Amino acid sequence: MVALPLGVLKSSAITWNPGLPAGLRSSIRNLGFGAAHRLALLFPRLFWDPSTQFVGYSSPSDGKHFELINSTVYSGRPILTVNTAGDFARQLDALTPQQATAVVMPALRKIYGNSIPAPTKAVASEWVRSPYTRGSYTYWAVDSDGDDNAAFEQPTGNRLFFAGEHTSSAYPGTVHGAYLSGQEAARRVAEA
Repeated sequence: MVALPLGVLKSSAITWNPGLPAGLRSSIRNLGFGAAHRLALLFPRLFWDPSTQFVGYSSPSDGKHFELINSTVYSGRPILTVNTAGDFARQLDALTPQQATAVVMPALRKIYGNSIPAPTKAVASEWVRSPYTRGSYTYWAVDSDGDDNAAFEQPTGNRLFFAGEHTSSAYPGTVHGAYLSGQEAARRVAEA
């Protein structure tokens, strides 16, 4: 069973012998693999409205955009999580957590005022630059569709079974799609 992320399948990191079928190789090429970045910021105190779950930010001048999640609800600590995608995610992913914090803090000060404290700790995802993921989620690029996801649902030579969010034609690009595809692949392995 192969549950490698699509970003790894798209890279030249894996050598297949024998090679994968042409249809599967085509689907790997056709599907897009996007970028998402998560930056969790621990602050010394709460300075935002604790009843507000989400705050969005978008700057037409520089393309910076993100969603803030009030993670205090889940952690009990004054944590804001910065979520972004696309080019801005790639930009932040290339930085250290401290450098990424420096990039987003001016926007946070626009939202909450110049007197907010600096975070005491920052932790960030590394999905884009990690050789084990090479991105974050599958999407339908131009000229791709659910058939490209479905191409992974059939075993190769009744010996090679694929699972992962990119293999789900019903729920591509989602955690539950990955989970359900794993269950389905395991069922197919058991029946092989």
